[in-house]
Amino acid sequence: MEHKHTKRKKSRAEAESGALFIVRHSLIGGAFALLIMLILSLAFSGIAYTRDDPDALLGVFSYATLYISALAAGYISAKRTGQSALAVGALSGAVIVLVLLLISVCFGDSYSSGYAWSVKMAIRASVILVSVLGGYIGVHKRSYRKRGRFI
Repeated sequence: MEHKHTKRKKSRAEAESGALFIVRHSLIGGAFALLIMLILSLAFSGIAYTRDDPDALLGVFSYATLYISALAAGYISAKRTGQSALAVGALSGAVIVLVLLLISVCFGDSYSSGYAWSVKMAIRASVILVSVLGGYIGVHKRSYRKRGRFI
């Protein structure tokens, strides 16, 4: 009696790996981040317009929107890949920065006219770092110990 060996089916992370896999999921995470950014902008603008002076909260809400969406981009990208939190987080953060730079080129550079060049670069670098943090949160999940059965 002869037994045939069957091949074990590879998981998604094993079947697809490499630079193209990471880039694709970083772009997907960046797209989700832009959607989250849109939703948060609408929600925060609704909150701001309930106040007497909506411009007072503009800076706080815009930075909160930016960093929350960057964290979500890294998290979503890393959850989808399950590997390489640094690469996936950095690429998804770079996608957000590049899209915002393209938007600023199309509509003028008035969004950062009050800041020095070094502050602009620090803000862009912090977006990438927050996205990397989201990637680490997405890849490294907490493992819970199973409770023993009490007899």
